[in-house]
Amino acid sequence: LVSHQVEVKVDVARYFVTNIASSSNVQELRRKYQQRMTKSGAHIRSREGVAQAIQECRRDIKEFMTATRMGTAQELSQIFINWDILLTQLVYLSAIEEYIKRGGRSRGSYLVQDEKGELPIPGLPEAFRFSLDDGEILGYVCEMELKRDNGDWKCEAEWKPVRPIPTGDHWFENVWNEYRRKEIIR
Repeated sequence: LVSHQVEVKVDVARYFVTNIASSSNVQELRRKYQQRMTKSGAHIRSREGVAQAIQECRRDIKEFMTATRMGTAQELSQIFINWDILLTQLVYLSAIEEYIKRGGRSRGSYLVQDEKGELPIPGLPEAFRFSLDDGEILGYVCEMELKRDNGDWKCEAEWKPVRPIPTGDHWFENVWNEYRRKEIIR
């Protein structure tokens, strides 16, 4: 399995090194990916915006090899970073979409648009209409798994109950001191 993954990376590198273009769009694509995430996954989110961003991200993943132009071999590492950005973006956007579908609303550092919600200040644009999260899903964590299915990347979500915080006094410093006093391994 790992050898196959390495072979794929080597093939990608060979492709780009043997197809150096007269001009590069690597940084332009990076800005595009970053702008998409800022628009849809930052502090103001909407179900529709996230769904659209996921579709755009999937398209960019499918077209990655043909859409990317490398101007010099020194950009190869940046191409692999762009690829990682796209896969990471797909996972995070899918997690945001799953949260909203599950009934998650605004809390903490982000606002989830809700047409039935309230405007915090009269006169603000409708994009700021929101409802506060009621804590219904706070007892769960959404685990995401990135999979390849018939050549397409997809994410599967699984909601699991949050595990309790351990009650023991297992701070690193305490455990390290026990180890040094030979109280752990004898």
